[in-house]
Amino acid sequence: LPQAMAAGTYSVYYRVKGDINHLDSTAVDPIAVTIAKEELTATADDKNVIYGDAVPAYTVTYAGWQGDDDATVLTGEIAYACEYVKGSPVGEYVITPSGVNAANYTITFVNGKVTVAKAESGCIAPVVYDTLVYNGANQTLIIAGQPIGGEMQYSLDTTVLDCWSTSLPQAKDAGTYKVYYRVKGDMNHNDHYYDLITVSIAKAALTATADDKNVVYGDAVPEYTVSYSGWMGTDEASVLTGTIAFACEYAPTSNVDEYTITPSGVDAANYSITFVNGKVTVAKADLMITADDKNVIYGEVAPAFTASYSGWKNNDNESVVSGLTLTSEYLVTSNVGTYDIVPANASATNYAISYTNGTLTVNQAALTITANDTTVIYGDEHPEFTVTYAGWKNNDDESVVSGLQFSTPYAPGSYIGTYAINPNSATALNYAITFVDGTLTVNKAHVYVSDAEAQIAKFADGHANAVVLQQGVLNGIKLNDPIAHVTTAAFSSADVAENLTITLFYELTGDAALLNNYNLDPTSDIFTNEGVIIEPFIPDNEEKPEDEEAKVNEGIEIYAYGYCDGSGYSLKYHLESGNPDQYKIEFEDSRFTDVDWTNLVITGKDGTIDIEIPVDLPTGDYTMTVYFRDSRFDWLESRQFNVTFHVNLPETYVRPLFDNVIALVDTCKCLTDIQWYWRANSTELWQPIEGANGYYYHVDGKLTGEYFVSAKMNGEPTYTCGQTDMETLYGETQKASAPVVKAYPNPVVTTTTVTIENSTEWNHNIRIVNLMGAEVMNATFEGDKTSVEMGNYPQGNYLISVDGIVVKVMKK
Repeated sequence: LPQAMAAGTYSVYYRVKGDINHLDSTAVDPIAVTIAKEELTATADDKNVIYGDAVPAYTVTYAGWQGDDDATVLTGEIAYACEYVKGSPVGEYVITPSGVNAANYTITFVNGKVTVAKAESGCIAPVVYDTLVYNGANQTLIIAGQPIGGEMQYSLDTTVLDCWSTSLPQAKDAGTYKVYYRVKGDMNHNDHYYDLITVSIAKAALTATADDKNVVYGDAVPEYTVSYSGWMGTDEASVLTGTIAFACEYAPTSNVDEYTITPSGVDAANYSITFVNGKVTVAKADLMITADDKNVIYGEVAPAFTASYSGWKNNDNESVVSGLTLTSEYLVTSNVGTYDIVPANASATNYAISYTNGTLTVNQAALTITANDTTVIYGDEHPEFTVTYAGWKNNDDESVVSGLQFSTPYAPGSYIGTYAINPNSATALNYAITFVDGTLTVNKAHVYVSDAEAQIAKFADGHANAVVLQQGVLNGIKLNDPIAHVTTAAFSSADVAENLTITLFYELTGDAALLNNYNLDPTSDIFTNEGVIIEPFIPDNEEKPEDEEAKVNEGIEIYAYGYCDGSGYSLKYHLESGNPDQYKIEFEDSRFTDVDWTNLVITGKDGTIDIEIPVDLPTGDYTMTVYFRDSRFDWLESRQFNVTFHVNLPETYVRPLFDNVIALVDTCKCLTDIQWYWRANSTELWQPIEGANGYYYHVDGKLTGEYFVSAKMNGEPTYTCGQTDMETLYGETQKASAPVVKAYPNPVVTTTTVTIENSTEWNHNIRIVNLMGAEVMNATFEGDKTSVEMGNYPQGNYLISVDGIVVKVMKK
């Protein structure tokens, strides 16, 4: 049978070799026979090294040899792959074998490993600082050591858990410290402990110096203090123990000298204290000698000089002072002024003396200058003024006085009375002058009337009336004063007659105060009218019954109204008799302006007077007094008629705007505290509508019933006119009635709004004319209202016409 040894695939041929009886067979295809490769394991041998060792020599062990086979049958060269290098960290590193082959073996490679063990650690020991001295802050105690494998760690107390630190140990206070150190192994090194090191921090030097003190003779013992030098960090005296003490022989009675201050008594844990003495220096006390001020009147002998002392100690007084002198240059003949009083030459054992001069003041002597009284006639220049002196010294007289002047409020034209004569401005070196006023009396000027004459008398109401023909000449008026005179005449009898004696009476006219400066004398003269007959006279258009006087001043009726819509600006009157053409009004309220005699616009039995109502006048009742007269007989006046009228709001009323909205029309925009009221009809009481306080009130549904508003104007309560019907201004249908034109506000200050209601026209013509009939505006507008600017119109009444429908407005 065929044999083979090496692994591989073999072709085995076979045949039958014939024997004597058989022929050799024909060879057939061979049989394939395989000898498989044997399993061979190549295992890398494990290696053990110490951290830092060189790479070891790698080896391999084979398992699975057959027969006498060994590594010599291998082809190639064994190789190893491993990450370990010298310095690789402690751990295991895979050894991967490869690189060989064998014809008869299937080789399986099995990895080995390199196991790296920790090395022993070491260090260069830390070094102690030669000299450490307390400095108030933490100090590092040693110079760091250098580890070999691992890190350096330090501790001041190994009894504490986790006491080791890589930070260098520090300490602040003076003392001796034990520093422990070790090398803390890392992953590649083992821990290693060493002995301790002893380190000392010496105390710092501190100097405590007693502060020098300076006192003045007699002072109390000063409060001793000490100054420290050498503090470290933020240290201060609070770190000291004990109490600072001082020893010193100084007392308040000690003489001037130097006294040692010896400090002691304190200690400090971190300091070595050196005490340094101070001293108390006792100086002389200051003593001020001040000459006392003195006063003397010009020409008198100086008083005795004295002095005051300031600065005594220990109950000392002037008895310890010697040699003091007090001198001055003043003489009895010295002029007014100031002179030094000089202290000098004093001495005192325990005092340093200084001096302050006093002042001798020479005051002026009193001199009185009195203006002498005198008189003057009104309008004349005053006479030359004179004076009287009192108080001369040293034979002085008025020759030493200069600058004397006089002043007086009087001037020609000053009214009668008394006026001060004021002497002033006089000066005299050695005199204090007191001025005493004199009196200038202004007496009345004398005036008289000459050459006055009377004319024939007129008769108006059945009584005699003398009329002056010539007023005469007024004599004696001063300074062209606006003074006149009135000459009146009166008969000796009031009856019609002949040869009546007429007395002429004179009366000065002009400013009352100015008239008081004159004395009129005589005040009357007798004038004889030769043969004049007094005839009766009846005013025109007046019928005088035979048996009674004309009734010019009777029978006037006055009608006064308040106003809501402007009608109240007019005062209507009716006359039963007379034919006045002027009126005058006096108002009780000062806010109105009284009306002087004014022509009536229309004369006759009936008429209207326009009244000027202030625009900011509160509502309410006001009173006025009205007078009438015929200007032809201005000496005849009607009796007074007292009229009371009510002022309400101009053009202020409530009016529906829509079927469900009613509005308060306040053209002057001056209402406050608005409150709406409602009632179903006039038989019910008015009820306030809660929350209705504005210019508009809205209802749900349709407006019904009646409304009015209460309010305040200028802080005073007032009321408004109610609506006359429930017709709305802007409803879908308007009440079939004649168009109505309105203007508001009325009176007008600058602008008024003109409206036209119930008109079927869209375009309207508007004209404005004044009461003289002059046209001042003619224009057109569209819609139911327009704004009219009247700010530049003069004050007065105007007629505004819209499509021929007129409304009257007043321009304020």
